[in-house]
Amino acid sequence: MLPDGAPQHGGTVPSGAPASVPGGVVDVAGVRAVRELLAGMILPGATDTRPSVLVSGAVQAEWVDLLGELEAVKNTVTATQARLTVALDEATRAEEGRQSIRAERRGRGVPNQVGAALQVSPHAGAGFVSTSRVWVTQMPHTFNALQAGVLSPWRATLLVRETSHLSLEHRALIDEEICGPQHLAELARMGTRRLVARIKELAARLDVHACVNRNARAVTERRVSVRPAPI
Repeated sequence: MLPDGAPQHGGTVPSGAPASVPGGVVDVAGVRAVRELLAGMILPGATDTRPSVLVSGAVQAEWVDLLGELEAVKNTVTATQARLTVALDEATRAEEGRQSIRAERRGRGVPNQVGAALQVSPHAGAGFVSTSRVWVTQMPHTFNALQAGVLSPWRATLLVRETSHLSLEHRALIDEEICGPQHLAELARMGTRRLVARIKELAARLDVHACVNRNARAVTERRVSVRPAPI
């Protein structure tokens, strides 16, 4: 496992194309109903949440499949949250522009709102706003893989982080090379360490100077801190 419970591998590739399935407008009540349905569900082959140990292999296999599908749902939920976050940020900036608020001050309250909604700090909310904008506006294949449930939020975030030093053109090329529809099966089998190595390999091939500069900055920013031991 990676830090923060990040899994080593991505989700299972669904059959057919990974493109989003068109749907209707979903409101807060609709999402709440889905959440309550999941919270109250009874496990297949069981009568309560603490099933007997005498469960057939077929039922256990169904539980494993259910775990995978629920994980894919979590990934899709994060993609939807990212879309909402970008929409909120853009709408807020547009409204504040109509109010003649200076450009550099527009959208300052969005990280606080997002952080509160996601039950994280404003700093983490700002990070999600920034990452969501990259997914939605610069890395469409990464976003589609996340939305289809194939890619976890952690791995999608790594794709953003490991391409942050590249031009938009080079970032787009890596986005397609790793998360394009023809690469999703390979992505699902790829461990997270291998994913990071693959991103770095492609980045070095596209812009070796940007990679060298990034590594040099990382070295200069390293530091060691010392604090007294507790008595």
